[in-house]
Amino acid sequence: MDKNVYIDIKNALLRINGIQKNISKQHHSYSAIYPFTNENIEEYYKKNEIQGKDVLTVCSSGDHLFNAMLLDAKSVDCFDINRLSKYYMCLKMAGINCLNYDEFLTFFTKNNKCMDKSTYKIIRDVLENDIKYFWDEVFSNKNGKKLRKSTLFSKDENYKKNIIKCNNYLKPENYYILKNKISKYNPKFLNLDIKELPKNLDKQYDLIYLSNIVKSIDEIFEKPGLIEYKKFLSNELSKNLKENGLIFLAYMYDYLSYDDGVKWYNRIDNYKERKETFGSNEFETRIFNSPFNSFLCENNDAVIVYKKELDKR
Repeated sequence: MDKNVYIDIKNALLRINGIQKNISKQHHSYSAIYPFTNENIEEYYKKNEIQGKDVLTVCSSGDHLFNAMLLDAKSVDCFDINRLSKYYMCLKMAGINCLNYDEFLTFFTKNNKCMDKSTYKIIRDVLENDIKYFWDEVFSNKNGKKLRKSTLFSKDENYKKNIIKCNNYLKPENYYILKNKISKYNPKFLNLDIKELPKNLDKQYDLIYLSNIVKSIDEIFEKPGLIEYKKFLSNELSKNLKENGLIFLAYMYDYLSYDDGVKWYNRIDNYKERKETFGSNEFETRIFNSPFNSFLCENNDAVIVYKKELDKR
């Protein structure tokens, strides 16, 4: 047993029981687990870009990985500063392996029967020993419903219908397609901060998905954050990108509602600063429908994409 598993369990139990250290940063080694993505992955993950390609993505809820696997990526690896995300990603991956569609949604989405221990007993049979030991200890602490309501999990979670809408793999027919192919993938998990990636990656990737890490860049880079972030992407992380490779560097919600006159909490939301930083030809903004549109409100989300130039080394 890896000795770090015991440390991970200790910190997970501190979260579950509401006893947390005074940590100033929002994202750290033992942050809350995101149950599902809040991004409209269905709209910006394209099969013609992903099929047959080597993909690196944030781990987070695991949804980025599963959607890439569904679209026949050649390989899928992930990274996250949060050590707990690996355990959750492996739990979901095992769930896809051995649960039917309704069982999976009942177990993982928030409801009165979520994380039921009898269902966990089915999943645990296909977990690796370290992952199994972690979840055995976690499930021995609280029942599933209380566990799901604890601070082990982020409260930033959408309604079930929106979770399904955001994720291609959660359409019933696609779930079973993924179920039949997921066993061929063995994703490598790297417990790293984004700044540590260039020195620790041992291969190049066609596609790198950074989700909305950009929201936390002032915790990661010296201010002004967007400029430092751009330099890091162009001069360092791009070395781990194949020629013509893409880095999806920022996911933005309600993109067209951003107003230059408003003081936004996150730098990426400031239109003027964003345009000054990412306005050159090597960057592209892709706009698409928000998953939360209704007849009362229609918004658009967007991603900013960096493309590695042919002569970039």
